[in-house]
This record gives sequence, C-alpha cells and structure tokens, in this order.
Amino acid sequence: MFYLNSFLIFSILGWCYEMTFHCLEGKIRQNILFGPWMPIYGFGILLVELIYQSLKKLKINGKKRLVYTFLLSVFLLTCLEEIGGLLIEIIFHTSFWNYESLPLSIGPYINIFISLLWGILGLIFIYIIEPILTPWIKKIPKSVSIILFLLFLLDNIISIFLKSNIGFFNKSFTFMWFIS
Repeated sequence: MFYLNSFLIFSILGWCYEMTFHCLEGKIRQNILFGPWMPIYGFGILLVELIYQSLKKLKINGKKRLVYTFLLSVFLLTCLEEIGGLLIEIIFHTSFWNYESLPLSIGPYINIFISLLWGILGLIFIYIIEPILTPWIKKIPKSVSIILFLLFLLDNIISIFLKSNIGFFNKSFTFMWFIS
C-alpha cells in the first residue's frame, strides 16, 4: 500500500503545484483528468523511489548513491516527461508544456535545465521529503487507499473515453470548472 499511497499523494500534490503555479500566472490550467491529480508526478516519485531502493539493494552508499540517484533521476524523469508529453498529445490531441522556446531544448518536451531540475528534485524528495512523509503515508488506512485508487481509476477511464476525441464531452469540464 505504501507505493500506491505515495503515487496517489504525489499525484494530488502535483496537481496542487500545477494549479497554484498557473493561478499565480493568472491562468486556469485545464487538466486531462476530472479529479485533482496529475499522475505524471506520482509516476515520477515512484521512479525516484525505485532508483533509490535499487541502489540500496546493490549496497551503493554515500556520495556514490547520491550521484547515481541524481543521474538516474535526470535520465528516467526526462524519459517520463517525454513519454508523458507524447501520450498526452497522441491520446488527447493537446500539449501541456513546450520547452522549445527555451535554450537547450530537445523537442517540445525535453529541456536540459528542466532535466537537471528533475535530478535535484529527486534528491530533495529522497533525502528530505520522503523521510518526513513516510510515517504518515504508512498510517493511511487501506480502505482509504482503495477508495482513492478506484476513484482515480474511474476518472482515468471516463477521461480517456470522454476527452480523447472518442467521446462528445466538453474538454473544459474539469475539477477546476467546479471550483471556479
């Protein structure tokens, strides 16, 4: 349940971050899913956790583990960002980010500076945030985890059907629509 809870919590926190960032810009960000979650953040956290746990099992310690965690976070989170951007474009015919106007960009979804930021954020997560949140994440009741996951799964199914040009639904109808 720990990994499921981590995924859900950081998907929700990613949504909060994105909404706050865009509100500060004076914009309302349209989300793919109806609910308040962005799974790319949840998957990113799971990847960083997997990196760290794998390095621990390989008994890579100290500065070496720090460097490997950083480098693997840069590489894998950059791959996740590229794959996520392409899937959003293919399935929903839209794009939520485009780095092409920034220096050192590689296509619309990859930028070297942003990739390095992912590595730094991976380290911040593993060495600062994760140790603080782990005890709290472990206390989440299994029933809450299951209910949230089922809502998340249902949201994905409905969103893909209704928003992927398969359906007929208005693409601006999201959680932000309810609170605005």
